[in-house]
Amino acid sequence: MIADLLRACADQLVDEGERRVSALAASATREGENPLPLYSLATLCRRQGRLDLWRRLVDRALTLPHHSYQQIYQRGQAKLLRDDWSGWHDLESRIHDPASGYLSSRTVRLLRFNTRPWDGQENIADKTLYVVADGGFSDCLQMMRYIPGVSARARRLVLCVRPELASLIRQAYGDSVALTLRGVEDKTSYDRYAWMMSLPALMGELPPFVCLAGVKRDEGTADDIGVCWSGDPDWPGNAERSVSLDVLASLLEREAFRWYSLQAGVAASHIAPSFRIPSAPTPMHSFAHTAQRIAKLSAVVTVDTAVAHLAGAMGIPTWVLLSADADPRWGLEAATQWYPTVRLIRQRTIGDWTDVQTALTDELEARPWRVATV
Repeated sequence: MIADLLRACADQLVDEGERRVSALAASATREGENPLPLYSLATLCRRQGRLDLWRRLVDRALTLPHHSYQQIYQRGQAKLLRDDWSGWHDLESRIHDPASGYLSSRTVRLLRFNTRPWDGQENIADKTLYVVADGGFSDCLQMMRYIPGVSARARRLVLCVRPELASLIRQAYGDSVALTLRGVEDKTSYDRYAWMMSLPALMGELPPFVCLAGVKRDEGTADDIGVCWSGDPDWPGNAERSVSLDVLASLLEREAFRWYSLQAGVAASHIAPSFRIPSAPTPMHSFAHTAQRIAKLSAVVTVDTAVAHLAGAMGIPTWVLLSADADPRWGLEAATQWYPTVRLIRQRTIGDWTDVQTALTDELEARPWRVATV
């Protein structure tokens, strides 16, 4: 069986480089009980749209022993793509893996010196829980869905977040949570701590969707659409997840829609005059500013970045343009259980946005936001 799988990889992954595929196939043969080469080959298959072969490789990998932190983490990623919630428990291996950086960070050393982590089972009704927003802006925005439930279980909830998110969280949750800022030393006392990206594993299920509070929805005219085409340029995978505005040119130049930029950073200046995207009247220094702008729109089109999670959390009709190697948390379908108003449009093969542009045009032409409700 494994020999047939490896031959299929050699035949179908020609665009990924013969030497690379051959090296992984050789590792899979030589290290028969190690699932990592199979996960790597599966990733190459997903990048090339070979999802049947991806599934066969993952099915095989999941039957093998998983001992190392890297093996368990890769299993978690594969499970999330298969909509298996237990993948979140596997992703907890990141906290203990020396290669992930958690163990060497000053934040972790201080947390562990002061107290122990919350395990999700302990009754903390008389305790203060300190939750640290690990990861990026997108990660924190996605996990905000858990804040009301966690707050209800603790006597006091303290969130440590990046400054750009603080005002949005304060607007949404008011005095039900206390805030501290990442990178700013504070003397907050607490009884237990948790990582924000650990909340799916700790809480055990996804809470029912409720639109993000604190932002007043003020829909503009029927066809006002926000657009964001690039993520954080410092993130290693940004080039693959971002899209050139030229790809969207046929849409941006049409008079049927009014486009508004939700782009921050250097990419915000990459707007050709013909695209008719007005410059923002004021800079977006925080996600509260971005949310205010989104609240005036009918819909949002964005790549896989924080704007996707913010618009989804607000219940705005949103199209997320995904690379073929998108974050496993988005799964493999066109819908996501995280946000009922989000539609996912993904590449068939890495780097080719042609089909995405065509599908997006067809969907926007139907103007579904005119009847969408949450």
